[in-house]
This record gives sequence, C-alpha cells and structure tokens, in this order.
Amino acid sequence: MANISKLELKVYVDISFLCNVKYKVICDDKEVLVDRSTKRIILSLVRPHYSNSSEFNNSYNQSLELSAPGYLRNDLVQTIEDSEPFSWRISDFNYYFVNQDNKDLLSLISSEFLR
Repeated sequence: MANISKLELKVYVDISFLCNVKYKVICDDKEVLVDRSTKRIILSLVRPHYSNSSEFNNSYNQSLELSAPGYLRNDLVQTIEDSEPFSWRISDFNYYFVNQDNKDLLSLISSEFLR
C-alpha cells in the first residue's frame, strides 16, 4: 500500500479552443507552402508538485491575493518565504495536432526537397 504522505500533488488543466492557424513552409527565403485553416487546439498546463495539500493551498492563496487583493480573508493567506508562488507552465501544445499536421506537410513536400 502506498504511503499517502509521500505522494506529490500536481494540477493539470487542458484548455480546448478553436483558432485560425496560418502555416508557412519557407525554404531559401521562398514560401513553398501557405495554408490557412481553423483548428481545434488543446493547450495543456501543469503546476509543479507540492509535497502536501497545505503547501498547495498556501501557495494558491498567496497567488490569488496577489491577483485579487482582499478576495480572501486575511487569516487564509499565510506568507511563507520558501513557498513558490502558484503559476502555470505549458506541458503540451496539442501533440497529436502538431504531429498530424507535420505528417500532412511532409507528404506535400517532395523527398528530393527534404534531403
């Protein structure tokens, strides 16, 4: 059985949105291919681990207080010097979408051009 106190807590969020995408393939300063389309993009965000829920809550509350002062009661916001502020980092930018489009682009470019 796993020791719960040794588990790390992470927060992941996937954001899906439609956007207009313009691709350009350029070789020797010449546009070889230009494509415009509407694609569904998935952006995955991750917050680095916390050793326990108290550390997560303190960090999150500090960041919330910085972005919306007075939103939380003062007793909920504890300033901890060693605590890293809560922030998001991009963990993936729609891996499948990018891979599939790369395959599509490569199929349009002659093998001689890729050498």
